[in-house]
Amino acid sequence: MTTIEETKTTDMVTIEANVERETEKAILIEATIDTGVGQRGKNIWVPKSLSHIVNESRVEIKDWFLTKKYNELKDEVSCFYGFIEF
Repeated sequence: MTTIEETKTTDMVTIEANVERETEKAILIEATIDTGVGQRGKNIWVPKSLSHIVNESRVEIKDWFLTKKYNELKDEVSCFYGFIEF
């Protein structure tokens, strides 16, 4: 599960995240967003040049990249739930 916890520096954000995989150039983290009707998760590749693994459950990510991925996931979720009638 990924949650934004605190701003570490002016351009990096520390999040709680499970690192699912790691390659020479990127890490794969598990991201979760609250949709209002439940949570939806997705794995996201983050370039190592834009991130730093703090420990097993914490990762620092450039603020602009995290915001971009969050908005993409939010848009994807809203499209998905837009087809469901309540």
